[in-house]
Amino acid sequence: MPPAFAQSPHGYAAPTRGRQSFHRPHVSMGASGHWIHMLGLLVPLAIPEFIKEPDRQWRWVRMSAIGTAMLSEVLWTTHVNKEREREREECAAR
Repeated sequence: MPPAFAQSPHGYAAPTRGRQSFHRPHVSMGASGHWIHMLGLLVPLAIPEFIKEPDRQWRWVRMSAIGTAMLSEVLWTTHVNKEREREREECAAR
């Protein structure tokens, strides 16, 4: 079993597993994450075009904010679960 930390060329302890290098991060959700973010930004701007009553507008803006946040969280949770499953399969294969 390798040690948890190994000496890096820069003189500090660098983790040997579990972290991505800064120049090549893999933490984003890609295009789907981008579109969810854009949806969350643009829907509140479009709602007043379709709903004229101010009280209903604010209700739909709040609901869209909650909806896009929940969608983003579901997407991220799915991403993390897939990564964990892949790691479990790699560990089982060893």
